[in-house]
Amino acid sequence: MRIQNRQATMDELGKLADNGYVYLILDACDAPAVPRKAHNLGPELATSLYNGTAQEDYWAIAPYLFKADKRLLTWVEESLGSEPWGIIVISTADLAAVRAHFRRFLIVQSPEGEHWYFRFYDPRVLPVFLESSNDDELRSFFGPIQAYAVRDMDEGKVRIMKVGQSS
Repeated sequence: MRIQNRQATMDELGKLADNGYVYLILDACDAPAVPRKAHNLGPELATSLYNGTAQEDYWAIAPYLFKADKRLLTWVEESLGSEPWGIIVISTADLAAVRAHFRRFLIVQSPEGEHWYFRFYDPRVLPVFLESSNDDELRSFFGPIQAYAVRDMDEGKVRIMKVGQSS
C-alpha cells in the first residue's frame, strides 16, 4: 500500500460536501472561533472529539468534528484563512461512526510507555504520518475513511490523500 496524492479545488470538495461525504476536523487550538461555531451548528453537525473531563477542561483547544457543506467550507476559508485549521475527511460513514473512529487515535503511547495526545488533525502532521505508516497502520487509520485532504498553500487548492496499491 502507498499513499496516492492528487490536487483538487475547494469547489470539488463543495460538491462532495453537499452530497454528505465531507467532514472537517477543526483545531480550536489554532482557530479560537471553532468551539463557538460548533455550538451554533449543534450536535447533529458538530461535536468535540474529546469526551468527559477532557471535553470540559480542554473545550477551548479541542479538535472538533464537523459535517461539512459548502457554507461551512466557505466559512472556514473566510474565517480561518491560512491558519493550520485542521484537516478534511471524505467518508460515506455517518458523524457518529467517524467520531468513534477518530477517538481511537487521540492518545498514543510513546516507545517509553508515556501517553501523548496525537495531533493527527494538524495539517502539518497528517501527510508526514500517512507517508511514514506501514500497511497495517494505514488500514487502521483509514478505516471508514475514503480519503484525507489538507489545504495546500496554493489559493483554493487541496491535497487529497488516499490509499493505493504499491506498484
